[in-house]
Amino acid sequence: MSLTRRTVLRAAAAAVPVAALPATALTATAQPTTTRPTAKTTGREPASIGRLAEKIEAGMAKYAIPGVGLGVWYRGREYVRGFGVTNVDQPTPVTADTVFRIGSTTKTFTGTVIMHLVECGRISLDRPVRAYLPDFQTNDPSVAARITVRQLLNHSAGWQGDYFEDFGDGDDALARYVAGVQKLPQLTPLGKVFAYNNAAIGVAARIIEVVTGKPYETAARELVVDPLGLRHTRYFPSELGGFSVAASHNVVDGKAVVEPSFYPMPRALHSIGGLISSARDQLRYAPSTWATGASRTCSPTTPEGPCSRAPARAAPCSSR
Repeated sequence: MSLTRRTVLRAAAAAVPVAALPATALTATAQPTTTRPTAKTTGREPASIGRLAEKIEAGMAKYAIPGVGLGVWYRGREYVRGFGVTNVDQPTPVTADTVFRIGSTTKTFTGTVIMHLVECGRISLDRPVRAYLPDFQTNDPSVAARITVRQLLNHSAGWQGDYFEDFGDGDDALARYVAGVQKLPQLTPLGKVFAYNNAAIGVAARIIEVVTGKPYETAARELVVDPLGLRHTRYFPSELGGFSVAASHNVVDGKAVVEPSFYPMPRALHSIGGLISSARDQLRYAPSTWATGASRTCSPTTPEGPCSRAPARAAPCSSR
């Protein structure tokens, strides 16, 4: 099944941490609500955080956004809030742990898994893709023979990047997706032009599957999601039992309405834009990508202020 870019972007963005009803249109039970900063935040909240909250509430009212999850890392401390409701039909407050589809931020997780495997010596960024996927084919045969893992990740593959086929829910969905890359036209020379490329990230995810011997989602959870303690971050809606889940919405006649058809995401596209996560988890994940070496050094005298916690680490290296 072939999907349009518009359909995929709707699915990826319909419930991201921004979306809802104008404040003036909400009932008493569905008024925009705010979850105040976590217990980790001490002292007075910076005025800039309050101003940001005001802008978010104004934007919600202007654009009919039902719910927003906010996470800010500011001067060494984290601030998390929820605004509005998860579902205009069954309104419950959005909190810092409410999960939304995070769209293309998923690609950073895919890249992080690759880099973990690089650090562990199981992938080399400058080896050809065919070192891991011997049967890999592209529309231009010379590209398939030369493209490296690095070029997949830096969006310089050069072939058409918008490729949104649905290959079902089986563990072979990603392999079948990558086999279809062969039909995508080569638009620019390999390695010469940056052009956002969804399909190339899918190929990178397939390398993860082959190197680990596990489905992409399993490898991502075992190597990054679970070791970082991201307890509200999942790939499959079936894993969201007991979670606060932001429904997907559309805007009709200036009002937010629940639109379930926007939520599904083909499994073949999970590595590209299918992750479901919360504002709190995204804040926990972010410092792990800032760290260099074993830890990030912070002190009370650094410009950004003291760190409230050290960055979490991904899984240790293993042979499998």
